[in-house]
Amino acid sequence: ASDVYKRQAQYKYYRRGTTPAEVLANLASLPAGTPQRFLVQREGYQIEARIILEARSKEALAADKQKYHKIARDHFDKGQALLTEGQYSSAILYLEQAVHYKPANAYYRDNLGYGYYKTGQKDLALKQFKKSVALKSDAYYPYFHLGLIYYQKKDYENAIKVLSNAVRLRPKDDQKTVSFEYLGASYYFSDQVQPALDTFLAAHKINKESPMTIYYLGACFDRRDNKRDAVYYYKKYLRMDHDNAGWNRIARQRLHDLTYDPQKAERTRKTLLDIMEAVKKEMHDFSK
Repeated sequence: ASDVYKRQAQYKYYRRGTTPAEVLANLASLPAGTPQRFLVQREGYQIEARIILEARSKEALAADKQKYHKIARDHFDKGQALLTEGQYSSAILYLEQAVHYKPANAYYRDNLGYGYYKTGQKDLALKQFKKSVALKSDAYYPYFHLGLIYYQKKDYENAIKVLSNAVRLRPKDDQKTVSFEYLGASYYFSDQVQPALDTFLAAHKINKESPMTIYYLGACFDRRDNKRDAVYYYKKYLRMDHDNAGWNRIARQRLHDLTYDPQKAERTRKTLLDIMEAVKKEMHDFSK
């Protein structure tokens, strides 16, 4: 396993660091009795090797493959249990071994990617989710997390590509709108306001009480110069008493700007002054 097995034209190929499980999985699939040519790289020179598998060898390889499958599963079960408990760093140690012994399992990679993500190792998480998508291109979970990481990196172009797939693959009975929301936000921050608005309206049909959806509907209508709907959604958002201080500040300021009437403000100011004068007069008369 310390050698480099290459596939160039007629040669099988394995990079340095290829796990025994990967090599065995490939060898076990080769036909018995047929010579197989390998190019083995060692330091600065190469050696051609030929292997002929016998029927018994294939059975032994199949048994080894099953053994590695069990080892991978045991490590995965321990890692997943630790993920559930929130012990992400410890979980990673087991999940890395699970992936090592069974590298073609997309579900194992999803869990390892999530562990990396929760410990702030976003580049490593990105790598695992990309490999997961390559192994299983019809799964929602890796697409969503890829998109979320791209969004957090402010790579909105890639976020839109990936999250569009997440929205497409989302379970039809899923009432969660988070994939729509991050897709909409990615459109919004890439100045594609109409697609952002359409995406948040789609999310709103599924869940009418999501603070993120309500806030961005106000922001999208605001940027589309639709004052009435912007005011409606900003007010609805602020009534939710959401804990996002930044959104709260912007919503209050925009609501003030959109509803401010200089003439009404002047009339209100004069009315307040008249009331204050009347109160002062009453207090003066009472003191006599």
